[in-house]
Amino acid sequence: NVMRGEETQLLGARTLSPSSVYVMPGTHCKWVQADAEHIHDFRTVMTGELHHLLLNHSLLGAGLPEQVPSPEAFAAGLARGISSPDVLPQLFEVRASHVLGNLPREQVSEF
Repeated sequence: NVMRGEETQLLGARTLSPSSVYVMPGTHCKWVQADAEHIHDFRTVMTGELHHLLLNHSLLGAGLPEQVPSPEAFAAGLARGISSPDVLPQLFEVRASHVLGNLPREQVSEF
């Protein structure tokens, strides 16, 4: 893992809202565990890039209409991910869900 400027953002976040965990969103999200003086751990997770690749270059996004914001679909996807963190089987479930009409095709991205 490497930080390239996020440590500066972390200093600002620490000043505005002290916490022990910070999430820095982006194509490569950073998850940081810190206290007032030290960074104890950080992880880079390619969630944004993976989302883009799946939606634009895979069977999951093939033929989908323009995607629209849906807080309900996002919350449902989040709940599904928390209840069963096995990502790979769930990816095809997303495809099956919209093919079978259980998930609106324009909300696949949010889910």
